[in-house]
Amino acid sequence: MTTPVRRVRFRSRHVEHEVDRDDDSDEEGLNAADPDHQAQRGDWSNKRTVAQSKEIRRIRIDDVLWLLALILTIWYFDVPCTLWFDPRIRWTYLQASAALWLGFFAIGIFFIAILGQAVEPDDWRRTYPRLFPLATSLFLLSCITFCYAVWPVWSGWSLLIVFVCSVASIIIVSLFP
Repeated sequence: MTTPVRRVRFRSRHVEHEVDRDDDSDEEGLNAADPDHQAQRGDWSNKRTVAQSKEIRRIRIDDVLWLLALILTIWYFDVPCTLWFDPRIRWTYLQASAALWLGFFAIGIFFIAILGQAVEPDDWRRTYPRLFPLATSLFLLSCITFCYAVWPVWSGWSLLIVFVCSVASIIIVSLFP
């Protein structure tokens, strides 16, 4: 007499597994869902690649509101014209801020474009442990130098401008697959 078999679908972050599981043997069924156990058995027929499992994130209402806040902030403070033509801007610090931000952006491109193909995103911190603190400090220094560069023009409002632009840029980047 055969025991009934039920199909259980396990869903992890990047991989979907379908496992046959006997009702009598719970321990064997749990091991069958383990990726190491599947590799030993050679059962990778249901494994999806990282590229296949990435889904486009839907636009939410808070995304729209932050993007609207970015547009209104840039329009109200007339950011482009002020940065180019106002003589009170401290150009040395503005250029330093741009260079620090480009370094931060280059680290992000390195992680997404180069490492994204070879290493799982969960393993980035283990593979390159010093790049995360470096990227964080580059970003913070960029924000500080930008605020110092434009402080004579906008004073305390420069903190709001930096905050809104930072959050909106994170939202824009998160919308890409």
